[in-house]
Amino acid sequence: MRWPNTGAPTSIMDEKPLTPAARAGLVVNAAITILLFYLTAILFMAGFGALALLLLGAAVLAARFGMAAFVARLMRVPVRLLGILGRRLWLSSGTTYRVALMPNDAPGLFEMSRGLSRRSAVAPPESISIEMHMNAWVHLRGYRRGSGRPSLGIGFDLLAGLTVSEVEAVLAHELAHARLVQRGFSRWLKRGLARLGQVTTELSACAAAYRQANATSDLAETTVRVFDGLTRRAARLAATYSRQDEFAADRGAVELCGPAAIRSALARLEVLGDVITGLPWSERLARLQPGEPFTAWLVSELAGPDRGGGQESLRHAVDPYSSHPALRDRVAAMPADDAPLRDTRPGIALLADPDRVAGRLVSEIQRVIALQEEKDTKQLIRDTRKLCRPEGIGLVSFLGAIAILVGLVVGVIGATDGFPLDTMGAAAATLAAGVVLVRYPRHRDRRLLPVPAYGTLSHPRPAETQEQLRAAEEAVVAELRASAAREGTRRARLAMLVGTSYSALQDRDYLRAHVAARLALELKATSIEARLAYAIAAAGLGNVQQAQNSLGIIKRKVGFQTLATKWGAAWALSLLDDWGCEGLLQQLQDHQPHVATYASLLALAQFNRHKLQSGIRNAERGVVLEPANRASVFLLAHLLLLAGRTTDAAARLDPLQEYARTDTNTAFLMVQLRLMQRDTPGAVQWADVVRGLDHDGAYLIGLGQAFGVARLAEPAATFLGAAAEARFTPEANIGLAILASLRGDRTEARRHLLTALKFEGARFTRGHTMGGVFHEILGRLNGLTELRLDCTAWIATLPAGSLALSGRSILVCAPSESTARTYLETIVTAMQGSESAGDLSGVTWRAAPKDQQPDRPVPPGVHSVLG
Repeated sequence: MRWPNTGAPTSIMDEKPLTPAARAGLVVNAAITILLFYLTAILFMAGFGALALLLLGAAVLAARFGMAAFVARLMRVPVRLLGILGRRLWLSSGTTYRVALMPNDAPGLFEMSRGLSRRSAVAPPESISIEMHMNAWVHLRGYRRGSGRPSLGIGFDLLAGLTVSEVEAVLAHELAHARLVQRGFSRWLKRGLARLGQVTTELSACAAAYRQANATSDLAETTVRVFDGLTRRAARLAATYSRQDEFAADRGAVELCGPAAIRSALARLEVLGDVITGLPWSERLARLQPGEPFTAWLVSELAGPDRGGGQESLRHAVDPYSSHPALRDRVAAMPADDAPLRDTRPGIALLADPDRVAGRLVSEIQRVIALQEEKDTKQLIRDTRKLCRPEGIGLVSFLGAIAILVGLVVGVIGATDGFPLDTMGAAAATLAAGVVLVRYPRHRDRRLLPVPAYGTLSHPRPAETQEQLRAAEEAVVAELRASAAREGTRRARLAMLVGTSYSALQDRDYLRAHVAARLALELKATSIEARLAYAIAAAGLGNVQQAQNSLGIIKRKVGFQTLATKWGAAWALSLLDDWGCEGLLQQLQDHQPHVATYASLLALAQFNRHKLQSGIRNAERGVVLEPANRASVFLLAHLLLLAGRTTDAAARLDPLQEYARTDTNTAFLMVQLRLMQRDTPGAVQWADVVRGLDHDGAYLIGLGQAFGVARLAEPAATFLGAAAEARFTPEANIGLAILASLRGDRTEARRHLLTALKFEGARFTRGHTMGGVFHEILGRLNGLTELRLDCTAWIATLPAGSLALSGRSILVCAPSESTARTYLETIVTAMQGSESAGDLSGVTWRAAPKDQQPDRPVPPGVHSVLG
């Protein structure tokens, strides 16, 4: 199968520095657009406020005719839009992960910056900060060009990946920004664009929510169109302004350091981007453990073989929304210079003790992350309190509210009558009774839910057909009906069925629990205990809709205010992989800190919500409470490994080596540990153990990915090849395509991806579906293609039949319809696994709607299945 060749030179638009007159026009256009945004926002806010007041008056009048609720619904839209505009015009400060360097930390860096400052006529930096990335930046106080003292920032990766001369050129580029850029205007422009982006994003989400609820609002849609148009225009102008600033800073760097150094630095940075992406954060942390030479490891990784394999980079079209020009345009704007670099030492030599600086930086990053996790937890606690409240007001609470009102009235009467003791006593008693009634819970736990050990909550049934499952269910129904019939009263039958369901939940027999709870609900549909058991059992069986509906009923009737309802909801949601249950689990742990299951499940929820440090703390608590629980130990070891704490992870896993030889998951974690420890022979040995335990080959994909991440391409390719033989063909070929891309062999990568499209008879690992894998393949195929400006979006509808993708509508981007046909034919032919092209004569083509047309460069090819 041959990939279409559409790389016409007209698809590329080169960019050059603007003339002074053109740059002045750009500044004026950008300023007018941002001013227009502020004016539009003010006018819309005034209009929404006036409309809301008008509707409020109309609601008062409509109340006489019983139509107040209708008018109130109309009023919600302008009030909500007004709130969005009011909130999103305020900018919150972003999170920074950096440490300040002292002159004794980086004497070479400070000396270099002072020298460059003298030569560029800019005040020397008042501070230099370092961050864990490959960028550099300069911040200046004040508004005038070239005044004020700058603050410099530089990435640790940049120092490790560039030479000293290249680092000097990068710093010269940043100081040129300080000397040349109109800081006041640039800052105003960026903040205006940020506000505009925030407003448009939330307005779009609001309009989408109305559409999803089948309550489309013309007012919301019109507002989105207005602000979306302003956002696109402002973003393009601001990006163009930023790219021109980059050209000007490049010229300044050339004046200070010569063209050779800055050209070399830019070329090297483009290569480093892909290399750094392939270095997992966990591996960085592992190399920072005591005794590990972090700096030497990082320099070696960044200075290793060129990941591009020497192949020419793709010539993407200029993106009008990009803040930086393309490398080819930046290099073309500089004078040619092949002079050798003056200082080819690694830039990291500018630091006195790089490992110490890296350790301080990572400690600061972890401190800031911990603060962010704590902030998220506090917000989650507030949200969970709201979640736990029942909807509406119950009869007892209503009586309590009346009692409070009566007590207040009696108290006021008593206050005006000289505070007589009997009247004030009655008022106080009435108020106290009212408070008690208002706070009286709607539901009390009559029986406690079982709390099984962590690691046993998920208990899928053995593989069976629908007929076998139906027969098993009918047998349980017959048994439980017979048992219930022996009970004398309806109440006794209900208690027996609820008790049976809870006992089945203790054993994680979700089918039996489901049947018993269903029969109990047939006797009493309002039983909260039966509804709770039904929700958990439905989640355990994978019946998402049943579980969510039952939890919704409990929420509306009584809320989640008791231990049983909190735990039941958290249990069901965790089985559905809905990790918003973290807040409920936090409440449970606060109430019962001695329960190991709560601590470990909370750690799992926090891990899935990207709160690794919080997850480790709770996983450690779970292991302390239940040290013999292997699942808890496994969870803790896994989290420690993700945090790069290999020594601590090994301390947890090494005692389980004998068990690991009988459990595939633990053996696979041993592979990951050995790879993190750079023990390749040990990793290979444990990989053999995994293969011996893995009878269907499902872990071969994971092994290939683990060795690939560790940059061990040969064993990775071996495992992925074995996975393909085990019929995990799509995922295996995706992995092989990634390895080929890392070698710079785009042709081989494309061949593997096209092979991956043959889904017939293919198997997928857990969590992967044909649709998800198909779109991943399309994304990776498009990533191997140059971005073009001249693409049109087409929608191809395939007729029903035996053809791959039959009956589907496909979004294809291409310069012409004939080229689009070629791309679709290539994909369909690959999916059918034949060399001859399929018959696509019945496919209907039409141009996609305007909102689906690209307004920035896109790769030509098949993009997605619609609907």
